[in-house]
Amino acid sequence: MHEKNRYNEDGEKLINIDGVWVSEKYVMTDSEKKTNDNRFVKPKIQWWIIVGKLLCVFLVILLLFKVFYIFDIEKYTYIAWIGLFIYFVFSLKKIAIFSIKVYQRYAPDDIRKRCLYTPTCSQYTILSIQKYGFLRGIIKGINRIKRCKLPNGGEDYP
Repeated sequence: MHEKNRYNEDGEKLINIDGVWVSEKYVMTDSEKKTNDNRFVKPKIQWWIIVGKLLCVFLVILLLFKVFYIFDIEKYTYIAWIGLFIYFVFSLKKIAIFSIKVYQRYAPDDIRKRCLYTPTCSQYTILSIQKYGFLRGIIKGINRIKRCKLPNGGEDYP
């Protein structure tokens, strides 16, 4: 027997999407989908800034090793390695956000438009990294991606 209409205990109409009954309030109309497409803006990536920063870090490290070699203090090269490690640790937020923006720029639209939330899961992860820091922000982003399936959805900010 095929049911045309089904309602939950709160009296909300349910709609069958791929065999899953979902509340009507979570399903976007065509006009909502058109106005909501601004969630999927592809960010511009300024590659020359990224390459310039990496080149500067490389040149500083190279210069440090050269100075240690010239003054015959090669046993202190661990200072350069510690400096590189500290720079890397303090850059994790920027590296993660840059990686997510590369995903937003080059991921196919059919994958990105599957997101049920506002803001999208990738934008949520960027916001949570900015708000909570690298580790906690990444964990919150992963948990959000795990939740991104029916019947979940709606507006959810970190």
